[in-house]
Amino acid sequence: MVTDGEIPSPDDSIVNIIDHMHKEKGLEVHGLMVSSNNSDAMQRLCTHLHTFKSWTAVGGQDYMY
Repeated sequence: MVTDGEIPSPDDSIVNIIDHMHKEKGLEVHGLMVSSNNSDAMQRLCTHLHTFKSWTAVGGQDYMY
């Protein structure tokens, strides 16, 4: 998952399914968040969360075409 962190909090049923699949099948959900803010939603959804403060930190340019 890639986001700026501004996503709604996931429904508990989704979090429970991810947790169950992680325990039973080894599912890993990697999140890449480009934001200087913390995201509770991403922390709940991801087994691994990689946070970068700017697009330039992940190879992007600091302006849009």
